[in-house]
Amino acid sequence: PVRAGGAPRKNISIENLIEDVNLSDKVKDYIQRNYK
Repeated sequence: PVRAGGAPRKNISIENLIEDVNLSDKVKDYIQRNYK
């Protein structure tokens, strides 16, 4: 996974990814439902 800034990231979590990337609510909801 890559941060919005382009830097690769270790120890990534879905929560951190959602916080890091400016996603729409629909995309956030989709991610939360599919990756819990």
